[in-house]
Amino acid sequence: THFIRGGFRVTHAASARWSVFAEPRYARMFCDKYDEERYQESSIVLGVDLPGTADYWLSLSWEPGRRNYAREDNEIYSDFYFNRLNLSGTAAAPMGLSFTLFVMHDPEKHARRDDDFSITMVSAAVTKRF
Repeated sequence: THFIRGGFRVTHAASARWSVFAEPRYARMFCDKYDEERYQESSIVLGVDLPGTADYWLSLSWEPGRRNYAREDNEIYSDFYFNRLNLSGTAAAPMGLSFTLFVMHDPEKHARRDDDFSITMVSAAVTKRF
């Protein structure tokens, strides 16, 4: 099994404080043994970066796209649309503390309704520097 994903990002600095970006992506899964595993996926990531200063940074992105499986009569997987949402950032606080947050939400709407799926991940950290 081989997976490949590629894309290119175009960024526009709207000001010294924030920028917007777009990143078209294309992905493919190759599998010699199991043809039901093979797919093509295309999407575009649209986002905003706030690089801030040493005190904070924030990145927000939305990635709508579609995955199409090569095998039409695939009993394991079905084609689907997705809307991946990502938020990540960090902020400094007094006394050497910093807060970091990562949130990802990845809902899938499948051709077979019973295959609809969604995953959400949240990671938060508090760091103390000495």
